[in-house]
This record gives sequence, structure tokens and C-alpha cells, in this order.
Amino acid sequence: MEEDQKVDPSVEVSRWLQEVGRRKWRHAQPAEAHAPEVAPRRTGQTPSFRRTLLLALLLVVSLQYLYASTTVEILSLPSLLVFVFAS
Repeated sequence: MEEDQKVDPSVEVSRWLQEVGRRKWRHAQPAEAHAPEVAPRRTGQTPSFRRTLLLALLLVVSLQYLYASTTVEILSLPSLLVFVFAS
């Protein structure tokens, strides 16, 4: 009786394929149909302005790094005291 209750997997697959074959296919809707409408961005800044701003920021950062590096080097120098005798 156990052998009668066992179902061959290939029979199940064939039944499933027949069922899927009978279904009607829905055509996929384009992604734009589901996406919300977004207003175009108005930044008011031209790419040349952005480029100039980034270059200025890079200049300021590099000068600040140079200044900090120089300050650290000066502070790391050993101090030297010089006494001048006045006559």
C-alpha cells in the first residue's frame, strides 16, 4: 500500500507543467508604469560653478594641511636658548 501512495516526482512535474501551460500569460508592464513621477531637479548651479567650488575647496584643504604640517614640524624642533650678555 505504501508503494501505491508514493507519487513519482516526474509525474508531479508533468502535471505542474500542464497546469502552467494552461494559464494565460500577463504581459509585463514597463517599469515606468510603477515608478512615481519625479519632478526634474533644478539646482540653479552650473557644472562650471560646481567645478570651481570643488577646486577652491581642494585648495583650502591642501593649504590647511600644509600649514598644519609646517606648524607641527616647527613645534617638534628642539628649543635653543641663547643668552646675550650686555656690557
